[in-house]
Amino acid sequence: MLPKDRVGWLLRVNRVYGRGGRWFRLTSFAEAFHGGSWPKPVDASRISRWENGGSPPTLAVLRRYEELLELPRNTLVSTVEMTMRYYGVDALGPSPRHGSTGNGQDADQELDRLEVLIDRVCSTALVSGSEWDETCRLLSAHPHLVLVPRSRWDALAERLLAETIISAGNAWRQRFEAFNRLLGHPMARRAAIAACATLARDRSCQIFVEPICVLDTTAHPDAALHVLAQLDDPTNDRVLYGALLACFRKVRQRHLSGRDLVRLGNSVEQLLTEPALAEESQLLAAELMRLLDPAEPVAGRLRLMLATHPLLQRIVEDGRLASAATAGFSVRRIVDLVLASQTRELAGFEDHTLPLMVDQMLFHPSFDVRLYATAMLSVTPYRQNLAAAIAAELRRPAVLSSQALTHAFLGALRQLGGPAERPLVEWLVSGRAAPWAAESAAGVIGHLDGASSELFWRTEIARYSTAWRRARSDGAARVLHGLIYALGITRQHALLATIADDARCPATVRAAATWWLNIPEFITASAVQE
Repeated sequence: MLPKDRVGWLLRVNRVYGRGGRWFRLTSFAEAFHGGSWPKPVDASRISRWENGGSPPTLAVLRRYEELLELPRNTLVSTVEMTMRYYGVDALGPSPRHGSTGNGQDADQELDRLEVLIDRVCSTALVSGSEWDETCRLLSAHPHLVLVPRSRWDALAERLLAETIISAGNAWRQRFEAFNRLLGHPMARRAAIAACATLARDRSCQIFVEPICVLDTTAHPDAALHVLAQLDDPTNDRVLYGALLACFRKVRQRHLSGRDLVRLGNSVEQLLTEPALAEESQLLAAELMRLLDPAEPVAGRLRLMLATHPLLQRIVEDGRLASAATAGFSVRRIVDLVLASQTRELAGFEDHTLPLMVDQMLFHPSFDVRLYATAMLSVTPYRQNLAAAIAAELRRPAVLSSQALTHAFLGALRQLGGPAERPLVEWLVSGRAAPWAAESAAGVIGHLDGASSELFWRTEIARYSTAWRRARSDGAARVLHGLIYALGITRQHALLATIADDARCPATVRAAATWWLNIPEFITASAVQE
């Protein structure tokens, strides 16, 4: 599916089902479109072209959809831009007569505003996601801007990255896309790359994947250098996973030189011979192998090596986590339940794209591809019903018996889930279903809407601390780290302080709690601001 088709589908689904179906009639929507961010009348045929992929929407178009559908600012804009960027399509351009950022300012006004914003983000003041979006959008409009002193680029990049890795939802999407703009800015990218590399090498940091993975967006050779270095000498297994994710996109976008590709092939071959390699990293390594030229000697040797590993072999041959039949039945059940649960039946509207998006969200072997499909689904009116359908599917033994599928389905709930799914995820954290389910669920529960009781947190921390003391279990330690992440992302400082002072907990877990407690208050307070 082409990116333009995804974007058109996103607009259409939100119009058709959003606001209780108020804008189902295209002509009514067209009549209301003039106003707000859109400066002139528009006819229904033009909206139809935006929604069928025939004409790419501008920034002002997305802004107007957000206004008419009463969505939080940047809900559609950030999602569309990060998706287009991931698939190698140019980000949204300016709209006619709306300035370089679509806000109606001339160049002098933009520079004045940018000066105010840069002073703000380089201070300890609170900064919202919308302000980061505006700052980096203005920077992109002025690619040769010089900051004095140059260290302000470092301060700006380091702060934005620090907020991005501890934010969630729309607050995260806005910061993530803003950081991607820094990576593409001629004057800012070295500082942004350096911030990522430094954090990825920091063994005390508790957010391991994102700082190295985000380097997939830039073709700058420094980024490739840092990513490949983490394959050969990773800071830890999570940073290794992030580096593999980055390589997946770098291969597709041709960021790597011939020499880099040979180095990557050798690294992947070496990794797949290591019995201690985590399964999720194995899956990514296998998908990378699928992207390599089949005629290359390394690819040929790897195929022979995987002959005895059915799941990895399926990824190499079919590019999916389950057989076509298994995935097809699951997707059909989910889609049928979602469509049957929509509050309105809309005559004449059939969504043929939803099954494709659900299939990618749950069964693609690459975490990033699943992430971007889920991100798009999370900003549609399907979200709540999708979460319920995925939770129902997750209870099936066929899913829970597979570590890869359990991880993928819980990963979808990370963005889609709410209070209704929390009891299921809490049960999975308890370990009564499967050990791998507990590890995945612990990393997800902090992102669900709603809240768990203090009793739940204390019970599960005590459970896994006891398990670790009895057997020095690596699995128990991983669940504890997931729970610490959840407490950190939800700002539960009192519980974190209790764990940091508890000598019965593993030293690494206590250190993780301390890391979260040591994040400056202005960073944690800003990171939740949309």
